Order: sequence, then C-alpha cells, then structure tokens
Amino acid sequence: MNPYIPKSVASRLLVTGADGFIGQNFRQVCLRNQNISVRYAARNLSSKTLSPQDYVESGEAFDSTEFSEALAQSDTLIHLAGLAHIPVGSSEVDDKKIDAGHIGLMRDLIERMQKSAIKQLIYVSSAKVMGESSEYPFTESCEPNPIDPYAASKWRAEQLLRDSANELGFQYTVIRPPLVYGSGVKANFCQLIRLAASPLPLPFASVNNRRSLVFVDNLVDALLTCVDNPAAFNETFFVSDGMDLSTAALIAELREAMGRKAGLFPVPLAMLKATAKLTRTESKMNRLIQNFQIDTSFVQQKLGWQPPFSVKQGIAATLTTL
Repeated sequence: MNPYIPKSVASRLLVTGADGFIGQNFRQVCLRNQNISVRYAARNLSSKTLSPQDYVESGEAFDSTEFSEALAQSDTLIHLAGLAHIPVGSSEVDDKKIDAGHIGLMRDLIERMQKSAIKQLIYVSSAKVMGESSEYPFTESCEPNPIDPYAASKWRAEQLLRDSANELGFQYTVIRPPLVYGSGVKANFCQLIRLAASPLPLPFASVNNRRSLVFVDNLVDALLTCVDNPAAFNETFFVSDGMDLSTAALIAELREAMGRKAGLFPVPLAMLKATAKLTRTESKMNRLIQNFQIDTSFVQQKLGWQPPFSVKQGIAATLTTL
C-alpha cells in the first residue's frame, strides 16, 4: 500500500453507522490525518467494543441526547447507517425492516437535523438502485430500476433526501458505490474470496463479463472529496476503482495475491447456467457471469476525483486482514 494520507477537510464531521464495515474503515483512514475533526455514531455502544471517547450512541432513531449534542457541534453529516445488503429472494429480513433501516432512518435523521447546524448530508446509497445487471455502463443520467427490496428502499431514501433538501434548504450529496471490498468485508465478496481459496480449479475461464468494484479506502477518499465541496452539492455520483474486471480476472487477481496460479478452465456459459438452475443457485451464478458496470467519468470531471488505490492494492489489503 502507498503511504496514503487522506485530504484535510475544514468541516466538523459526524458519521452514522460507524460500527459497520464502511464506518470502521472510514475511521481507520481518518486516523492518518489528525487535521480531520470527526465524531462517530453507533446505535448501541454497550454491545460493541467501541470507545466512548471516539463514539456517541445514536439510539435506534437518532434520538439520544449524545447524538443531538454531536449534531449541534458538526457541519457535515455522512450517513452510513442502514442494513447491510440482503440477497435477492432472501427471507432473512422482511420488507418492513428493510424500509425502516433505510427510509425510516433517513426520515429520523432529517428530523433531527432541523434542530442542528448541519449544512451538508452525504448519503452512501448503492449502485444496485440501477438493477442487477447492465448492458452498458450506467451513468448518473440513467433511470434507476431497483429489483429487490433492499435496492428499492435505498432508492426511496435517496428521493426522500432530495425532496427534504429542496424543502428545508440544506445541501446533499449521494454516493452510489458498487460492490465494496476491503478490511473486514463480508457477504458477497467474502464468498468470492472463499471460492478463490478453494484448492480446486474453477470453471470460469470463459466468463468474459465486466463488473465494477470499489475498494473501501477509495470510497472513503471519495466521501472526503465531497465534504464541504460546492461542486458536490446536490449531486449524485457513481464511484469505483476505475478498473472493471471479469469474474475470471478477479479470481486470478485474488489467487495471485494468495501466491497461486489462476487455475481456471473453460466451461460454456450455457452449461454454467444449466448447472445453477439444477442446484437452485441461479442468483449466485448470475452475479458471477453477468455484467454490472458503472461509468465514473462524472465524478472525475465534476470533482477531479481519482481512486488513490489500484484494484491490486485493494485486494492485497483485503486479504492481509483475513
């Protein structure tokens, strides 16, 4: 990893969802620059190994006294709190809980903000609001088409934020990352790591799809670029590592970082699809063989943002923490 120091920001930051995957990495990045003034909010400090010196307890609906005091002492709010991604068709969480975790929290947060001096709210949404696959790279001008309840609630939370900002007069920025990976990653990318760690050769040499990813430290850098930046006010941005990989190339990168050869052999896509159908793993197979690309030229042109880390650096950093 290069000796990356995050850019300084003048605003006093408050970060919600700071005990989650992105939040914890946000804190680790900001610790490298003592000129960044930031407070971290988590729903329940008693159940976490978090220091009260660094964190405030927000409560289930951002209704704690400590959170109100932190809001009053902050200029910019970075909203990371919400549910982690729920796979399509999952019965783990019902739609009402998903909506409460995104739309409900956004509504509660905006209500609390009205009694504070917050000037900008930066919301980390998801590129999944665009759908599950792409025929061409999505741009910010493309119409969202969320497929599952998770993506639909993220999209409605975005709409609530925009409507409220227009009505109440504060600035907003929406960031839509694709699949995020990095230290402490779970869910889909962790499954891919386990797949790559298998001693067996894998049947993906013929998979020539393209999928966008973003290393969590690159995402944090993009968030800091948006802070108190007039060019980011009332805008929506896609961010990624800037290098879209096929499943075959990604597995090869993971195995190279593990000190191994790619170990891939070709199998026709039709056979992979048929096998997935027989084993009822179609949604997992689709993520491995379909395209999902986002175009990040807008954030590059508007903010001059470029990811500070390469995919190779991001993968190496991810694997060293497992």
